[in-house]
Amino acid sequence: MTLYAIGDKNPAAFTDLGKHEWAREAIDKLAERGIVKGTSIEKGTFSPANQITRADFILMLVNMLDLRAEIASTFADVKPNDYYYDAVSIAKQLGIASGVNEVNFAPRDSISRQDAMVMLTRALQTTGAKKPSASGSTLEGFRDASQIAPYAADSVATMFEYGLVTGSNGYMKPKSTTSRAEAATFLYRVLQLIEGQQQ
Repeated sequence: MTLYAIGDKNPAAFTDLGKHEWAREAIDKLAERGIVKGTSIEKGTFSPANQITRADFILMLVNMLDLRAEIASTFADVKPNDYYYDAVSIAKQLGIASGVNEVNFAPRDSISRQDAMVMLTRALQTTGAKKPSASGSTLEGFRDASQIAPYAADSVATMFEYGLVTGSNGYMKPKSTTSRAEAATFLYRVLQLIEGQQQ
């Protein structure tokens, strides 16, 4: 799928956000900055319900925060000619991105909600944003808290305490994949938090 940059195109022209009004502000604001992109310039679509890949999530996160690091070797399944190579390499060097095993990142797999939260929390630490004291016990009220992987529990709790993520009807859905609308919302809330602390 070819994505296009919004540039000076009015992001309000997105025609397919009707069922995702809850994400419109985040999508519009990030589109204005060129952080998120649409999926069809002719139709003016964003495809908010489509799932976002691990590579595309990292690419947006690195671009949004303007993260920098030496470009070095990265995961075995991320090649120098991949459009996300630099972003994944930077995220790996900064300790934001980790693989699905010792050698692979699975860049084209959809990213789970809990993995998105882990990467966002690590990015907050990288930028120097203050991290509240959070632990897995914060999530005990969620019906599916036991499904949160041990490596992700503190990150999910941190995101929840910040108000950067919310549950749905008593569920956190940690293993569910992340839609483009959800990713934009997560990213925008993180950006607001960081910019608020810089003021």
